Amino acid sequence: TRCLSDWSSDVCSSDLQPSTVRVEVDVRLEPDSTIGPFAVLRGQTVVERGAVVGPWVTLTDVHVGRGARVEGVRLMQAVLEPGARVGPGVALPSGTVVGSAARVGRIE
Repeated sequence: TRCLSDWSSDVCSSDLQPSTVRVEVDVRLEPDSTIGPFAVLRGQTVVERGAVVGPWVTLTDVHVGRGARVEGVRLMQAVLEPGARVGPGVALPSGTVVGSAARVGRIE
């Protein structure tokens, strides 16, 4: 496990204390992605350019597409297509694909 401070400066970290974020070694963060406080990224998770992983998110083997946003959830083996939004407290089964520009839960 490594802290966000070990990643490229192209990963945004505003409003973040890097010590609150955990990113496993196989996770791929693309430039211009944003990781919020208390996020945990595990396994083969990918966060594409412009995506936002908000606070209190745990992702395991999840693909977060370009410009997608996720907040306040735990997801495993899911795909968020470009522009998808997943909001706090949503429970999605493993293997879920959230379509492009779809909104699940209460999220802007």
